[in-house]
Amino acid sequence: MSNTASNTLSNTVSFTTKAPLTNIDDVLKPIEEARGLPNAHYISAEVYEEEKQELIFNKWAGLDVGSSIPNTGDAKPLDFFGMPLLIIRDRDGSIGVFQNSCRHRGMILVSEPTKVRGVISCPYHGWCYGTKGDLRATPHVGGVGENTHESIKNEELGLFKHDTTIVEAEDPQRNKDESFTFEFTEEPDSARVVNKKRVKGRWRKNKSKKDSTENKPAVEFVIDE
Repeated sequence: MSNTASNTLSNTVSFTTKAPLTNIDDVLKPIEEARGLPNAHYISAEVYEEEKQELIFNKWAGLDVGSSIPNTGDAKPLDFFGMPLLIIRDRDGSIGVFQNSCRHRGMILVSEPTKVRGVISCPYHGWCYGTKGDLRATPHVGGVGENTHESIKNEELGLFKHDTTIVEAEDPQRNKDESFTFEFTEEPDSARVVNKKRVKGRWRKNKSKKDSTENKPAVEFVIDE
């Protein structure tokens, strides 16, 4: 490996903002005047990318349940609309969501659910990461047998970590505690989010509220103070 290793470091998270491809003002008009979506919304890859950015990546979304990684060291890869993610349960029991790609050359780190017993090792050049996403080792980065390089700063090159919150609640169907993992880039307007910490609570029916789509009592999450 050359001594210019730092020039090859991979940045896999990149979003750009541009003008909308389509205008849906006609769709939002009163029913007497409204028209259907333009054909491009059903077939265009460009429109799909635009909608993915606006509706998914710019909002918050549920990713998975904690029971899918019940034990310490459990790691599960996810393809989130083309974005490779990795959910890991750390040895202290916490859950982290990371970009599932090595900071060196962008190689996918984990291709199937696994248990991390030591470190996560990149299958390409062997860069190693801990279960908190920290960079632990960079084999031969400075040449054969040289595992360090002055331009490679481990403390700056951990896995990209996504802003997440964990919600723990009692599932009324299973009657047991369940963890729900959410990812978000901005706080939603109509939901209470407890950022970066665990909260205890339960699901219950609120007879004073109605579900607007099914006209039945709304189900809400109640946080135990």
